Amino acid sequence: MVGDRLDTDILGGNRAGMSTALILTGVDGVENALSASASQRPTYLLENLGQLYIPHPEIVVDGDGRHCCGGSTARVGDGVVIIEGDRQSMDSWRAACAAWWDATPEQETAVLPELQFVS
Repeated sequence: MVGDRLDTDILGGNRAGMSTALILTGVDGVENALSASASQRPTYLLENLGQLYIPHPEIVVDGDGRHCCGGSTARVGDGVVIIEGDRQSMDSWRAACAAWWDATPEQETAVLPELQFVS
């Protein structure tokens, strides 16, 4: 399921047992995705429809609990998502989402964590 709304497109796809892709050119952006409740979390984050044809980067969790995507990493400490990477990079946001979602797997309401970008 591909869509630009967490509360309809992504939620519906998730409830139907489909993989879901949030296209960030519409209603919801990266911070909405990061803060989404567990039922509205997409499988994939895409900047635009053209990225449907590009393999989605893998997210790997290292031995220190850091979620790595491309050249970016993220981890959660004391409720803060610490991101090593560029704020404009989709890989930074993908890593941040993976780290936060792993830390809050049962989150029932939207909660935007504190973010800390470090270089």
